[in-house]
Amino acid sequence: MVDIVIFVEDKNDVSFLRDFLLLNYCKSDCTQSKYITEKEYEINIEGKIVLIADTNKGNTEQDKTGGWAKLKGQINSNFFDKLQRENQNIKFLTLFDADEDKTDNITKKETDIENWLIGKKFTIDRFYLPFNNKESHNLEQLLELSFNESISDCWESFIKCIVNKDNTNAIEPKSKKGKIIIYKDVYSSLKNKNNEYLSEMWNLNANTNEHLTLLKDFLDKHLK
Repeated sequence: MVDIVIFVEDKNDVSFLRDFLLLNYCKSDCTQSKYITEKEYEINIEGKIVLIADTNKGNTEQDKTGGWAKLKGQINSNFFDKLQRENQNIKFLTLFDADEDKTDNITKKETDIENWLIGKKFTIDRFYLPFNNKESHNLEQLLELSFNESISDCWESFIKCIVNKDNTNAIEPKSKKGKIIIYKDVYSSLKNKNNEYLSEMWNLNANTNEHLTLLKDFLDKHLK
């Protein structure tokens, strides 16, 4: 029986949150933790069953809206109803990108979600990555702040290797997301397939990475 459901926007967010929880909340082995799909993971944290799922799980809407907007379909899905029937005390959380650099910012999302919840008998506690404020953009912003500093020299060497005078068609990945995807996917395929954010590349320890403090404080309300 699931105690807490945390909805995120896509499978990369599932991987990040899974590894964040494993590192910061598992005092010992997280018993009964299990991989379900790349878009869904279940962890037993001190007796609480936590399900991490992206917003496509159980969602019948196939439109091209952003991951956060698919929460509307989740709220009315059979999957959502089934979870509530199995546990009347279940808690629902969301971790979505703040997107304060876009029109679908926190204010827009909060307004829409409140409208979707009208008439419902449950609530959803929300946090917007990375800092839940107007300085926040997305998960990639937080991930860049969680790179270990030793990565910088490696990245510069990589750029010099692929972008050179003999390769005029080479394009340097300039976005945060581009850099992160390259590092994560290449590294994970070689050394760390199951928990890509628990490698030496990253620091997801909220005790030593100040950029994770607000996220940890939010989750503490439900996991401690």
